[in-house]
Amino acid sequence: MKLGARVAVGALVVCTAFTSCGLLLRHRHAAAKERAASAAAHEAKLAEAIGLVCPQVEDTQQDGRLQDDDIDELSGLVASRRHPGMYWVHNDSGDNARIFAIDVQGRLLAEVELPNADATDIEDIALAQGQAGAPDLLYLADTGDNFQRRKKVQLYRVEEPTIPRGGPKLDLVRTAEVLDVVYEDDAHDAETLLIDPRTADLFLVTKANLLSREQWVGVYRIAHEDLTAKQPLIARKVASIPLGHATAGDVAPDGSAILVRNYRGVMYWPRAEGDTIAQALGKPGCRLPVADGNRQGEAIGFTSDMRAYVTITEGGGSSILRYPFSR
Repeated sequence: MKLGARVAVGALVVCTAFTSCGLLLRHRHAAAKERAASAAAHEAKLAEAIGLVCPQVEDTQQDGRLQDDDIDELSGLVASRRHPGMYWVHNDSGDNARIFAIDVQGRLLAEVELPNADATDIEDIALAQGQAGAPDLLYLADTGDNFQRRKKVQLYRVEEPTIPRGGPKLDLVRTAEVLDVVYEDDAHDAETLLIDPRTADLFLVTKANLLSREQWVGVYRIAHEDLTAKQPLIARKVASIPLGHATAGDVAPDGSAILVRNYRGVMYWPRAEGDTIAQALGKPGCRLPVADGNRQGEAIGFTSDMRAYVTITEGGGSSILRYPFSR
């Protein structure tokens, strides 16, 4: 859901006890910066102590801009492995249940309608490898819940369509498989969906309330073997990470690294061969840059060749920003 709506509601509720909403929000902002700086210093010390080697990121490259007016509140992206140089993206709440295929320059290649999906508050998208040569599977996370009132949330699953290059834009309709999910403890707002390519497990990363002091958020696992179990599926907490307002994430196509972003930056966790996602996230990570920290950044993903990561912000005509890793 839009940040502005959350700020307005929070300010209306809290500012009744203060003479100046501006003073309150400035105090919150300063306190959040102080906590983030403290967390970063702590993480740097831990990283140095265990010999963590963080990737070096080169200058940000602008590959293009979103070129279709229908993509005006982008909230999630994932790189296609079947079609290198293509991203699957979607809008935030308020849109129909649909996904878009775009190329690296931002040109619209296809629109896929999912008429059986309710689209309460879709927040992220991820890709799972198809089994035994079958097409990869796209998962949409309808897991936004600002006020933490939803008794259950949904994941929508659909086979990745084949998108030929060079032709006119495709308009497709697909029926998504609907998976109902409940958390083992309580309702949560979650804007980040991760899929482990090594195990096919799914992970939801929760998001702290905008005005909350809480900086640690939960990571909840849905085991792959449970995806065929009786619904609702149970998401069980396996880790916590210090990212507060986590808005998106991705796992490298070979499972070797994890990205999770918030409005101000990105955390990157390298993953050892024998580590689970939870074990990797339980270790110190690396803080990497984003060039859209002054805007509402709610999407991030590795490129299919894993040589960079990409961010796109909300808003029509937003830039497609690529952050190459030094080789």
